[in-house]
Amino acid sequence: MSTPPPKTAPAYFERLPDIAKRSESRARWQKRFTNPEHYQESVRSYFRLIAGLDVAVGQIRKALAASGLSGNTVIDYSSDNGYFLAERGLADKWYAYEESIRTPLIVVDPRLPAALRGKQRREMTLNIDIAPTLLAAAGVPSPQSLQGRSLFPLLSGSPPAWRKEWFYSHLFGGMPPKVIIPRSEGLRTERYKYIRWTDPRPAVEEVYDLQRDPEELQNLAGSRVRAKLEDRWTIWNRALGNWRADQPWKEPK
Repeated sequence: MSTPPPKTAPAYFERLPDIAKRSESRARWQKRFTNPEHYQESVRSYFRLIAGLDVAVGQIRKALAASGLSGNTVIDYSSDNGYFLAERGLADKWYAYEESIRTPLIVVDPRLPAALRGKQRREMTLNIDIAPTLLAAAGVPSPQSLQGRSLFPLLSGSPPAWRKEWFYSHLFGGMPPKVIIPRSEGLRTERYKYIRWTDPRPAVEEVYDLQRDPEELQNLAGSRVRAKLEDRWTIWNRALGNWRADQPWKEPK
């Protein structure tokens, strides 16, 4: 059984900024997805990796049960990044498109009543929430400098006050003319995505309405919503630039 190629491959490669077309993501695409046979082989290998991880997690849970610890162990299951499987003619990660930034998050807490188990939440969680969650599970207060927040209010069943937006940045990479991973920043709200490629001069911007366009096919950088998103990006950028790790962190209003 074959896996159909993504809708955004390869037609939307030409819509990428020139700097992304020369990136490490494109170089890795050429090694994995250059023809249908390579694509199927790479995707099957990736799915085997995921299946193997599921087996390992199952073994860990069996070991916890056998040792009598499953009723006293909170499990946070997540990942450090998403993954391009040839979407937009790219491979790997690094960029602010949904395929790259969306990660799984499953929390198993045996202390929860049965009525609250198996629930799904739509709030936006981040990997910076993992540390405060684990500290809360251990009964240890989180340092005020941590930017994340404990996930336990989301598990309680009541709708807590939660983030409506968050700042994205990936600034590890080279500079022109030899760019390995072009640098980018952005803002993700519950509905919109603002991407700002910072290496080109002037910067290249992308805006997507994720409610109407979840596959990010139509760039709305020419619309009026872009200015509002850029303003919020500027506020976040300034707040993070002025913050020091020894200071309490407060999300910008």
